[in-house]
Amino acid sequence: MPFCAACVTLATTYSNNVAENFESRLKFYISRRLTKLIPGLSQKNAKAIAGDYIYELLARSDPHWPFEDEIAVSDFDQAVETICGEFAILMPEWQTNAEKLSASPGSYIPV
Repeated sequence: MPFCAACVTLATTYSNNVAENFESRLKFYISRRLTKLIPGLSQKNAKAIAGDYIYELLARSDPHWPFEDEIAVSDFDQAVETICGEFAILMPEWQTNAEKLSASPGSYIPV
C-alpha cells in the first residue's frame, strides 16, 4: 500500500471513530458532569437524564424527561442550565445528531 493511501485510510478511520463515538462520549461526559453538580445523584439517574433529556436538548431534538413522577425536572434546572450554558459557549451553533455528524464530522469537530 502506498504511503498516501495509508494516510487516507488512517484519516478515514479516525473520522469514523470520532463520528461513531461522539454521542456516547458526550452522554458520558454530561452524566459525569451531573454527578459533580448534584451530589447524591445516582449514576443510573445521571445517565438517564444525560441521554434522554440534556443531550436531546443540546441537539435541539425532542427532549424527554426520563422520570414520570419520581424526580421533578425543576429539581435539576440549575444543573441543566449550567451544562447547556457551557456547551453554548463551546459550540454556539451546535445542532447535531449521529446522521449529521457522520456526513460531515469536520463541521462539528476539528479533524
